[in-house]
Amino acid sequence: MGQEIELKCRFQAEDLPRLMALLAERGEEPPSVRLMENIYFDTPQRDLHRQRMALRLRRVGDRWLQTLKTAGQTEGALTQRGEWEVPVAQAQLELSALPELPLTGAWQTQLQPVFHTDFTRHAWQLSWPLADGSKTQLELAADIGEVRLPPGQVMRQQGIAELELEWISGPQEGLFACADFLAQHLALHPAVASKALRGWWLADAYVADVPRPTVLLDVAAVLQPRQLLHWAGQYAQAWMLGRELAQVSADEEAGLVAYQQLLGVQALLALSQWLAPGSAPYAVRQAVHQLVQAFQPWVMSCWRDQALHRLPLEGRDADWRQQQLGYRQRRAVQRELEASLPLGQSSLRLVAFLSQTVDGGSDAAVQRPLAAAALLNAARAHLRLPRQPMHAAGWIARYPALVRLGLLLQHLCLSAEPDRQGVQKMLEDIGELAGLEQLSAETFATALGEQVRQRRRQELLLRLGRQAQALGRVVGREKVVRP
Repeated sequence: MGQEIELKCRFQAEDLPRLMALLAERGEEPPSVRLMENIYFDTPQRDLHRQRMALRLRRVGDRWLQTLKTAGQTEGALTQRGEWEVPVAQAQLELSALPELPLTGAWQTQLQPVFHTDFTRHAWQLSWPLADGSKTQLELAADIGEVRLPPGQVMRQQGIAELELEWISGPQEGLFACADFLAQHLALHPAVASKALRGWWLADAYVADVPRPTVLLDVAAVLQPRQLLHWAGQYAQAWMLGRELAQVSADEEAGLVAYQQLLGVQALLALSQWLAPGSAPYAVRQAVHQLVQAFQPWVMSCWRDQALHRLPLEGRDADWRQQQLGYRQRRAVQRELEASLPLGQSSLRLVAFLSQTVDGGSDAAVQRPLAAAALLNAARAHLRLPRQPMHAAGWIARYPALVRLGLLLQHLCLSAEPDRQGVQKMLEDIGELAGLEQLSAETFATALGEQVRQRRRQELLLRLGRQAQALGRVVGREKVVRP
C-alpha cells in the first residue's frame, strides 16, 4: 500500500494559460498532457462510500489502471490516505489483482458504475526551493474537465478545475510554498472535496452530510493551545467542505452552516492566542477576519431571502416577493469570491498554519491557565444576556458570541442537549431577524406587507428574550459530567 500526501486547490479554468506562463517564466519544463477517463464503482447501498473508500478504473492513453483509495486523514487542506493501484487489461474490474483488499465478499459481487470523472491533466515535476536551502520534490497537476453520471441516467454534470500538489520527497511545507507563490498570480482556494466526493454529491442528487467536528474537551484539564488549534483545524475542514458543497449544489443552507464553522475557527484562534500569546499569529487571525468579512454580505442576503420566504404574504405582496428574491445575485457574488486572489491567499495562509501546527505543535507557553468548564462560564458571560428585551441590533451583534457558546455546549461533556438545541434555535431566529431588518429599508406592495414584517419582528424579539432567560438559567447551573 502506498501513501498519498497532497494539497488540493480550486482555481479558474480560464487561468490555465497564465499558470503555464508562470511556470515557463521560472524555467520549468513544459507539462505532460494526458486525457484521463475515470469510472467510479460502488454497491447500490453505497457501502464503499460509507466507509470513505473509492474504487475506480482510470484510462490513461491506451492503458487502464485500477485504484482503491481508503479513508485518510486531513489536516487543514493536506490529505494523507492509503492507495492501491494496479494495471488491468481492459475497462473491467479485476479485484484479484489488488495485493490487499479491504472489501467484503458481498460488496464485490454488487459493484456497479456510479459516475465518471473525465478531465485533461497538465502535470509538472517540480523541485521547489525553500528558504533554508532545502527543496521539495512534488508533482503539480492542473485538472480541467467534468464529473458526470453514467449513460442512461438523468444527465447531470459539474465542471472540474483544480490543482493538485502531490508530495514526492523533501519537506512537506514545500507544497504550501509552491501554492503561496501561485496564489500571488491566480485565484487559488484550498479544497478538501475529492473528485470522487463531488461525484457522490452529483450521483445522489446532492444529498450530503458535511461532517461536524467531534472533538470532546476534558472539562477539568487546563486547555492547551495545541488542543484548540487541532479543533480549529477540524472546523476549518468543515468550513471548506461546506463551502464546496454550496458551490457544487447551490445548497445555500450548507453555505450558512459553513459560515458558522468559520466563526468557530475565528473564536478558537482568538482563545488560543489569549491562553498562550504567539500561538495564533496576528497574520493568521487577520486572514480569518478577512474571510468572515468577505462572506458576511452573502450571508446577510441569504437571511434576507429566508425571512422574506417565511412571511405570510398574500396578493400583491406575494407577487412583489417573487420579484425581490436575490438568488441570482448571490450566485454572482459566489463567482466573484471564487475569483478573488486575496481571499484565496487568506484561505491558504489559514490552512498552512493549521497543517503545520498540528504536525509540529505550538511552542507558545500558556500564560493564562483555564479549564474547559471555566471557558463555558466565560463564554456565557461574554454574551451579556440581558434581563430586558433587546433591540434587533443587539441580537445581531451577539451572533458570533452565541456561535462560540453553541460550540462549547456541543463539544463539552454536558447533560444539556435541550440547551444545544436552544442555542441553535436562537441562531436561526437571529438570522431571520437580521433578514427582517434588511427588509425595513424596502417598500412592500401594500401597507399590510410592512405590518406583517413588523409583527414577525416583534414575535422574534420576544421569543429571543424568553430563550435568553432560559439559557441563562440552565447554563448557569449546568452540571459538567466526565466522559
